[in-house]
Amino acid sequence: MEKEIQLIQEQLTQHELRIQKLESALVSNVGNETYKTPTRKKLSLREFLHEVKPTSIVQKILAVGYYLEIHQGFHSFNLKDISHAFISAKEPPPSNIAAFINQNIYNRHIMQAEAKKDNLKAYVLTAPGEAFVDNCFAKSKS
Repeated sequence: MEKEIQLIQEQLTQHELRIQKLESALVSNVGNETYKTPTRKKLSLREFLHEVKPTSIVQKILAVGYYLEIHQGFHSFNLKDISHAFISAKEPPPSNIAAFINQNIYNRHIMQAEAKKDNLKAYVLTAPGEAFVDNCFAKSKS
């Protein structure tokens, strides 16, 4: 009886090792070809802007802030982040980003963050700002 239990434990250990190898394998070889586990391509800022269709530069700044927070994982963003994002989308950055951020603050879509980022004022989206972008800039009926 003890020998049978030991044999079962050894088989179980071997099965566990095989399962771990299978779970950790991201690439599998089939014949001479290598297949990678499919991954979803990250949405670019340019694609995102095309998707949400901002109609003004104020909305575009808000959309860029949304993209940085939601899609890029920024906790906050500053003027430099917005400018770099425009450049990454192959668009010229607006000449006075601060004025457009202030308009979004006035609209209650963006607010100043508690802490600075890279020694510059930092900003975050408000819940209404996120909802405004989520609805592709359609005003909510509340």
